[in-house]
Amino acid sequence: DPALEAAYAAWEQGLLAALEAYATVLGTRSPGDDARIVLATLRGLEIESLVRPSRPPSRAALARTFRSLLGALRG
Repeated sequence: DPALEAAYAAWEQGLLAALEAYATVLGTRSPGDDARIVLATLRGLEIESLVRPSRPPSRAALARTFRSLLGALRG
């Protein structure tokens, strides 16, 4: 559906812009690339939750994952 594709593309661009702004505030070396890495991680976690609905990650596990990822991106 072309309308859905266009809506998703607009939503994704807005999310990437927000993630890039956060990466800039955090002082990462490459905010644009780092925003895409964070988005890819989110997508992977979403896919995992679809494949394993009976084993959703805890909030604590997600917080650890993103703390570790953001720490690595900050260098």
